[in-house]
Amino acid sequence: GLMALATAAEARVYLPHRTGTASDTDLDIFIARADAALAAWCGYPTIGATPATFEDQTYTLYLDGPTDSDPHVLRLPARPIVSITSVHDDPLRVYGSDRLVAAGDYETDTAAGLVILKSTSIQGAFSKAFRAQEVIAVLGFATIPAPIKDAACRLVANWYSRRGAQGKTAVGARGRSASFGPATIPAEVKQLVAPYRVWEGLL
Repeated sequence: GLMALATAAEARVYLPHRTGTASDTDLDIFIARADAALAAWCGYPTIGATPATFEDQTYTLYLDGPTDSDPHVLRLPARPIVSITSVHDDPLRVYGSDRLVAAGDYETDTAAGLVILKSTSIQGAFSKAFRAQEVIAVLGFATIPAPIKDAACRLVANWYSRRGAQGKTAVGARGRSASFGPATIPAEVKQLVAPYRVWEGLL
């Protein structure tokens, strides 16, 4: 997807003192950073130089076999699943056509991000070995859920209002000082995106 998690206009609603579009370029940058920060906190992968994102995009993933006790289930590191292009299972990491898992051999639990071998599959089970599976898939949200959008806007507003304080812990003026909390993701923002964590029980 090429859309942002939220528009600058949507973020401005969380900054009532900002009127007009003068700050929109800055807000757009903050929105992209919020996407990366929140998606990474939720366990979405960074692929090469591409930061983590909730938005739907094509991933080429290399997995080391099932992480659960069930050898028929592959848990992908992002969700939901939009579509699966191909699944190869090859402990030798060649991923040739002879190691392609037939599309009819598996089904997907799109919301949970699972690829599940059918009981009738020729494959039998997924191999457990370093990078045994190559999965090419489109994962993420085509339409960003409202709680994620809300969280992104809250985080942007938080960052935007403290942008003059980046790297500072306290500021003194007229004999008084004010201290800033660390520039972390606020608890209420984490709470909004917690249901979208890739792994259940991810701390």
